[in-house]
Amino acid sequence: MFGISRMKEINMTEKINSIYEDINKKLKRSGYRLTPQREVIVETLIESNSELLTAEEIFIKVKNINSSIGLATVYRTLDMLQELDIVKRIPYRDGMSRFDLVKSSNDNQSFYLLCQKCGKIEEIKEPILENTEKRIEQEHRFKIITRQLTFHGICQECLKKEGYHSGE
Repeated sequence: MFGISRMKEINMTEKINSIYEDINKKLKRSGYRLTPQREVIVETLIESNSELLTAEEIFIKVKNINSSIGLATVYRTLDMLQELDIVKRIPYRDGMSRFDLVKSSNDNQSFYLLCQKCGKIEEIKEPILENTEKRIEQEHRFKIITRQLTFHGICQECLKKEGYHSGE
């Protein structure tokens, strides 16, 4: 019998392989190959789990694995992955974008809370726009393929530091 930690490890490996295979299929359907450079970038995005990385941070991680990959390759790959709805580009308060891997076709329902003070980004997954999207599609005869919503504000920790109390 496997222990609980070994079972979690197996489940995580299966999930990573599933994400990887989904990405590979999506690339092939769109006429792209999973080149060794793209493969390293995709693996880096998968391994970053839910950590949102800039293109430069991805480049640094990728460069440690394959020193022949240039920053321009990382940018081109991220642009292509964004076009194919494999990653989402999230604008950040410092002007840099962070990238979030879309783990499944149902993963388009993510929204983000971006703290204007400390820069923390929190992902929330709630179907808050589901009814609005259906109405827009019907009224405007427009098929929504993907969406991105970022709420800009101040996180709970920064509010506490400023002495803000809920109820004020």
